[in-house]
Amino acid sequence: MDKAIGEISNYFQGRVHIDLIVKNPYDLETHLLDKRIDIALGIFESRHDSICYIPLYQETDYLYCATDSAVAQLLRDNAAEANVVTCLKAQKFAARTFLNKTDVQDAGFQVSGEISFTSNLEAIAFMLLSGQFIGFLPSHYAQRHIDAGRLQPILPSAISRTSNIELAHRKGEEKTRKIMANSLRIFKNN
Repeated sequence: MDKAIGEISNYFQGRVHIDLIVKNPYDLETHLLDKRIDIALGIFESRHDSICYIPLYQETDYLYCATDSAVAQLLRDNAAEANVVTCLKAQKFAARTFLNKTDVQDAGFQVSGEISFTSNLEAIAFMLLSGQFIGFLPSHYAQRHIDAGRLQPILPSAISRTSNIELAHRKGEEKTRKIMANSLRIFKNN
C-alpha cells in the first residue's frame, strides 16, 4: 500500500489529498456511502449494492500466543499436537468483531474459553501480548513481535486462515472521476 500511496501522489503531482484512517469494514462502507472517503481497503465480509469490491490480495493469518503463556510452554516442551489442542480449547480467544466468529471457527477446535472481540489488529496484538489470550494475526503483522521474542505461532502447519483484502469504492465513480480511475489502476497494479 505504501508504494500505491506514493504512486498516486506522484501521478497527481501532489495535488491530491490523502487521509489514511483505520476503521472496521462497516464504518469504512458507511464512510464510502456518505462520501467521507473515496476508497477503502479491508476485509469485507458483507456486500452493499452501491459499493464495488475489487480483490487485491490474500493474507495468511496464523494463531499466536505470548511466549510466556501456558501454550508457549507446551510448544517449547514439544508436547504432542493433541495435548496442545486440548490446552488451546480452554484459552481465552481474541477475535475480530467484523469476522462474525469465522476466525474462531477457523481455529479448527471448539473454543470453550472466553471470547473477546475487537475491531482492529493492534488491540488483538495487545491482548495476545498480555499472555492471557490466543488469536489470529496476519503473519506480516505478527513478525515484529516474533522477532522481539514476544509472540509465538501455534501449530502453524495445522492452524491458519486466509483473509481476502479488497479495495472498495462507490459504484460508477471509476467512470466519472479521473482521480478514481487512475487511483484504482495504481492500487490494482501494486
